[in-house]
Amino acid sequence: MTARPASAPATITVNKFDTSLPIGQVMINLTVNTTKDNNIAFTIDDLPEDDSYIIKKNGSNITSSLDEGRVVFNSTFTVSGASTFTVEKGPRPTGIISDTVRYINQTPLAGANVTLYNQDGSPYGKTAVSGADGTFQINNISAGSYYVNITKGKNYGFNVSAAVNVTANATVNPGSLSLMYYDVNGDGNINVLDLSEIVAHNGSAPARPVYDVNGDGLIDTRDIDAVREHFDKIEP
Repeated sequence: MTARPASAPATITVNKFDTSLPIGQVMINLTVNTTKDNNIAFTIDDLPEDDSYIIKKNGSNITSSLDEGRVVFNSTFTVSGASTFTVEKGPRPTGIISDTVRYINQTPLAGANVTLYNQDGSPYGKTAVSGADGTFQINNISAGSYYVNITKGKNYGFNVSAAVNVTANATVNPGSLSLMYYDVNGDGNINVLDLSEIVAHNGSAPARPVYDVNGDGLIDTRDIDAVREHFDKIEP
């Protein structure tokens, strides 16, 4: 840590310096004493990165800072006599993940379960459900790299996004969040009746998109195979 007066002598006493303390507790306490009105410039290094800090003079907020483990404050206040400055850790800045879940044919999909995972595969602890227009939003996510898993019952496939990099005070869209749907006739089961629906439209353009199970623009044996692999799964 460095602290210097803009002019004339100043005495600076470090009363407390403990950067391990949690949010809301004073980590740093300084007493600054000058013989005349004076502006003091402080630079405090070696703080935990990616955290925010609240700086106070005599108990009143004067500024906040987020700068890769360094707090700098100067020229915005005047010290006359003795003043106490404190630094405490503020709430960690967060970001947002938001997007739209769709069927493989790109029409919006409501009621899909959206689960956020850390890059090591452990749950982050936040989930969402897509709305009527397929959209979802997960708020207050710490800066970092994650992935999103999309599911909707056993009659659908699932989709895991690529890495999603969240930054502070920003919204990121994972992209390409779509699901296949295997219960073609909508009776709650996946069986030979669904195959019959596809076979009846085999080779035709997908006038009803649900028959194009894999979303490739064709109704053919690849759609039949996709449904057959999910036989006997029943919607919970």
